[in-house]
Amino acid sequence: MADRTALPVLCPRCRHDAGDITFTLHTILAVTCARCAFTWATELADMPDVVRVAVRTAMLNLAQPQYPPH
Repeated sequence: MADRTALPVLCPRCRHDAGDITFTLHTILAVTCARCAFTWATELADMPDVVRVAVRTAMLNLAQPQYPPH
């Protein structure tokens, strides 16, 4: 199941700095530009630190079971 998260990823087509990342693999990301809807794939290692940390955090959160609040 894919999760979508908006992160500051620079679009290679229109240079907009917000994209929706779909976590498809642990090393490859599918990204869709929030402005022009251009979609591309990129390696997680090529992303800025802020994006790598956010992606890893989101993947860890997906791996954790969700419990209702007390």
